[in-house]
Amino acid sequence: MDVKAKNYIVISTLLYFITQYLGPYYPIYLVDQGISLYTLSIFRSIQLISNTFSRLLIGFISYKHNKLLLISLGILFNALGFTLLLIYPSLFSFILIGTGDALISIYLFVYISEAEIKERDKAFHLSRVFSSIAGVLAGMVGSFVSSPSTIILSASIVLYLTSLTLTLYSRNQEKIINTYNTINVLNIEKLKKNVFSIFSRNVILYIFINILIYFSFNYFIYTWPIFMKNLGFHEKDLGLFLSIMIIILNLGTLFSYKINLDTKNKLYIAFSILAISFILIVNGIFIGVLFFEFAWGIISPNLNLLASIIIRSDYRLPIFSISSFIYNSATSLLLLLLGSSNSLILPYFISFIFSLVSIVCLIFIK
Repeated sequence: MDVKAKNYIVISTLLYFITQYLGPYYPIYLVDQGISLYTLSIFRSIQLISNTFSRLLIGFISYKHNKLLLISLGILFNALGFTLLLIYPSLFSFILIGTGDALISIYLFVYISEAEIKERDKAFHLSRVFSSIAGVLAGMVGSFVSSPSTIILSASIVLYLTSLTLTLYSRNQEKIINTYNTINVLNIEKLKKNVFSIFSRNVILYIFINILIYFSFNYFIYTWPIFMKNLGFHEKDLGLFLSIMIIILNLGTLFSYKINLDTKNKLYIAFSILAISFILIVNGIFIGVLFFEFAWGIISPNLNLLASIIIRSDYRLPIFSISSFIYNSATSLLLLLLGSSNSLILPYFISFIFSLVSIVCLIFIK
């Protein structure tokens, strides 16, 4: 396994640990501060909008840079955002988090995309496996700590230390990193001339699928703790339940890694399971949350692999950025529209329909 694949796995695993450690608690922390579900939807939408515009800007900047250093900058933005969230929840906190997420996701994607496709496939799947193990540990640690404010504070400290460590490491590795082939500043005129060939039917369908799937993901990620709490689960039990969720997620990824099917067929299976999960949640059955995790364990590595295959390598960063801009904008709008209903269940029913539409769209990707 080459150095890029190894670094991708380590960074992804650590950041996933932090994400899952925070996961069940920061939405509950905000609700405990008197923030309504609709306001929470607005905050989440602002996070996605800032992420969206940051991605678009990043896409037109040369990435003949030290990518690990830019990833560390994104981690620093996340640390600052969660620190401010703890002090005083505001839109600015979510803007920082969204911008940090954009830097991390884009440059981490481009970083691993420079590896051979077999290395990419291995990295996507193994990072999900190791991340899942880290997620189980995160749930256990979170259950032990249990205080939402303490969890946010400790997560912020770890993010600061991670940013510092990655910055020092990236400077030491700069000569190694620069030996890889990189793409120069995007030629805008060239992009204009080739825009129709670049945004092929496959790319357009991929963007549309992402609009549907990531709406469902973003809604689920901040409402499942509220859903479980409404069913009678205590806050201190959420960490342990999260550990179970991550184990199920890991099983989904292992299933994807071991099953002898191509990327599209794996996604067909995943979207079908996703649809079942939303029907179960709509009917107040908590096992639907576990179905979602199993489906997402398949979806995450395979959507990433699909993107790295269908997006042309010479335009990968700008097209990935523009694509992210489109589907994040649409997702933000959907969150605002459906969040205004202040209904916890209605968006889950909409997500069920979106899962079925995604299956249809996938048929036409060649």
